[in-house]
Amino acid sequence: TTIVPANYDNEYTNALPSANIRFHIADDMQLRFSASKTITRPSFSDLSPAFTLIPGQGQGSGGNPDLEPLKADQLDASYEYYFSPTGSIYLAGFYRKGKGFIFRRSSRQTIDGIDYVLQQPVNGEDGDIKGIEVGGQTFFDFLPAPFDGFGVQANYTYIDSETPSAIEGITTPLPNLSKNSFNISGLYENAGLAIRVAYNYRSKFLGSLYGLPLTDGGSQIIPVYRKGYGWLDASINYDLNENVTLTLEGSNLLRTREFTYFENITRPNNISIDDRQIMAGVRFNF
Repeated sequence: TTIVPANYDNEYTNALPSANIRFHIADDMQLRFSASKTITRPSFSDLSPAFTLIPGQGQGSGGNPDLEPLKADQLDASYEYYFSPTGSIYLAGFYRKGKGFIFRRSSRQTIDGIDYVLQQPVNGEDGDIKGIEVGGQTFFDFLPAPFDGFGVQANYTYIDSETPSAIEGITTPLPNLSKNSFNISGLYENAGLAIRVAYNYRSKFLGSLYGLPLTDGGSQIIPVYRKGYGWLDASINYDLNENVTLTLEGSNLLRTREFTYFENITRPNNISIDDRQIMAGVRFNF
């Protein structure tokens, strides 16, 4: 077997400007605006020029040294109102224009007289992500002790996205990104005791695309979704003194069920239940 070195040259120059502006409308209100350009470089494995070939199966995979970084134009704006020393609300909007999303795609190539279906990363088309978020937090410090230690924190996010997929010519929502999500937390902090109970919910989201083989040799592309779900966590911290803290944490207290399905909920793919986890500990400060 003759080993031939592979040499590739690729270079690029990017200007990444950013700007942030804040306007004080009043002592308790302000507006924020920001704009920036960013890049996310491919991983070293994605840039590798090496291929792994399996002649008996006609399959292969490898990297792509000609990959360009994922570029994004970002715009953000928010309104913030601080109605008390411990309370605030905000409304924010954001927009992302992604250029050159990286996906692994298959192509047919002939190497040493053998036909292969090769999987390698490529730069896809442009995509958009936009959304709004509203939220706030406050402590009820106007209540008499010890109830003045209670508080609440909450937010809601709506996101709309359209990005290229691993299947050329097909656009989808950004995988693993829900259109609707919210978080709400109950808080208590007083006399060295800190309690937090948090419930997080996200609506259904796209997990992947599945190619269903057809009798004519083609395939039907079917989206695989995960059903929306909620997640409950809680924690208790108590300071015995300035240097010792007792901790108790619970994760996934509702034993959330994972349910994925093909295209619509009547075509199930997988059902599983995540573990409930309880952890106790002691934290020391020296």
